Amino acid sequence: MSFIFYSAWAVVSFTLSYAGARFLRPWAVRWQYVDRPARGNARKIHRKSIPYGGGIAIALSMVVVLTAITILHQWPSPQS
Repeated sequence: MSFIFYSAWAVVSFTLSYAGARFLRPWAVRWQYVDRPARGNARKIHRKSIPYGGGIAIALSMVVVLTAITILHQWPSPQS
């Protein structure tokens, strides 16, 4: 497999992660799956609620891309 092959899949993974995070954000807010800043907690520096869900999008995009790479890698090449 070539560098271009894996670079293309990296772009696909990034695109899926970005689109998935944009898709999950309104649902996270609606379901109250957010990180709320607590008063007196010096570790949280944000002032408004931040939705969770970006990690879910990243994990799902990695599963999709790694599954696709595995399937394509096992696919018989036209040279054989």
